[in-house]
Amino acid sequence: MPQLHPHLYEIAATFVRSGEVSSVEPLGNGNINNTYLVTVSDEAVSSETPSTQRFVLQKINTQIFRQPELVVRNMQVLSEHLDNSAADLSRRWEIPRILPASTGESVWVDEFQGYWRASTFNER
Repeated sequence: MPQLHPHLYEIAATFVRSGEVSSVEPLGNGNINNTYLVTVSDEAVSSETPSTQRFVLQKINTQIFRQPELVVRNMQVLSEHLDNSAADLSRRWEIPRILPASTGESVWVDEFQGYWRASTFNER
């Protein structure tokens, strides 16, 4: 198992709007990006039935993707296009959606010039 980034929980928290990061686990065994499944617990919903949400966090490999902002922008354009096209289709399309960081940007850069993006996690 690869060693986790020492600030992974703090990086994941950058993409959380409500609740706290309860776990960050490696997701898959990709060859290009470091990918993690983040679980967020929101106790504010109800102490009896707290909600849990999950999202995907990726550190973009800038040796492969020299312009990580453009990679994320392409994903956003595809998502918007499919949203507009799906209304005419008889079946439902589920694709990951980019989640903004607390800065409002789609890509967050850490202190070591690591580029991070977050997207929704489709449970199926």
